[in-house]
Amino acid sequence: MPPLGGGNPADSPFVHTRERRRADRRVGALVIGAAAAVSTVLAACGGGDTRRSGSSSPVPGSTEATAETTAPATAPGAAGPDGTAPSAESSSTSSSTTLVPPAEPPYAVGKASLNFEDSTRGTEANGSAPATPTRLIPSTIYYPAIGAPGGPPRSNATMVRGRPFAMLVFVHGTSMTGDRYEALLYEFAKSGFLVVAPNLPITKADAPGGPNPNGYKQQPADISFVITSMLTMNGTAGHVLEGRIDPERIGVFGQSTGGDDALALTHECCRDSRVKAVAALAGSQWLRKGVPNFPIGGYFAGPPIPLLLIHGDRDEITPYVDSTAAFKQAPSPKFRVTMLGADHLSPSGAEGHNPWFEVSVKVLRDFFAAYVIGYAPAVDQLKVDGDVPGVAKIEAG
Repeated sequence: MPPLGGGNPADSPFVHTRERRRADRRVGALVIGAAAAVSTVLAACGGGDTRRSGSSSPVPGSTEATAETTAPATAPGAAGPDGTAPSAESSSTSSSTTLVPPAEPPYAVGKASLNFEDSTRGTEANGSAPATPTRLIPSTIYYPAIGAPGGPPRSNATMVRGRPFAMLVFVHGTSMTGDRYEALLYEFAKSGFLVVAPNLPITKADAPGGPNPNGYKQQPADISFVITSMLTMNGTAGHVLEGRIDPERIGVFGQSTGGDDALALTHECCRDSRVKAVAALAGSQWLRKGVPNFPIGGYFAGPPIPLLLIHGDRDEITPYVDSTAAFKQAPSPKFRVTMLGADHLSPSGAEGHNPWFEVSVKVLRDFFAAYVIGYAPAVDQLKVDGDVPGVAKIEAG
């Protein structure tokens, strides 16, 4: 099987083009009966085998582990998708594999690189960098891994097996890359999500010609392309990621420009029906008149998409009033968590752990448990976790 990432993105065996866009239509509905125990999301994933070329390091799906680790399909005592409680005797068995007791969060966290190329859309000229005919999108995935929890992410660690995971796409801010937010993304992989963090061509820190926020117009389509690419791998027989993603449970979140990109998925220009919920950290400036953006009237068109806004009231880059406008315009269900005294980056953890970051982790986990996983009691927990005297307050609508 092909290795994970490495080398020139254009040479990677994981490069995918939009010609394969229809492939994910063939993916069966892999609806897992996952329910969240409010503060932790219980999920699992399927598997295949692969090994990094020239390396003995285990990668997601490697058989180097001595036994599979299977996560439960539901939280203890929770109802499955048919409304019935799971049986204690309903765990899967295999004639060729000895199963260890089901794993539950927190998980160890694995990390691997993927490279995507969209051959149907070009990259615009940027500063001294000329236009190119395709869009290269190197990405990092974080995922639940076999092993003792704790410690930094483990490169190409073996992924926990069982049923597919809900997937979150995280979008970085201008002059940033996904790895700057590793503390945040780690928390979601630890809780039972597969997280993919693309580095987008024009706004990333190392963009040819320099990072440029004016690259935003292409980025909602980049998000959809990454989702398609992940689901294509998920639906490809024998692929390392075959069966690892639940295509019915996908969410998107981002910070700053990346938060604006997430919000753009609620716009009539950029909707993606596969996305069940979006969250933005310090990212709502596109709904402010006078800022280059998509037409303001096109936001929140069509069926409501659950929305969570997280914003510091002392944000020095994206004014706090921007999220006020976005929250007012958005339909229900919607939530805004105001981080009292927080600046632009602190709630995201990009500058280290702090009380605002701790609240962000909790409310985002609650939000995605409720609206991506489908665990309704997480809504009430979200309202509790978003109300911390002196740190955060929450509004719901």
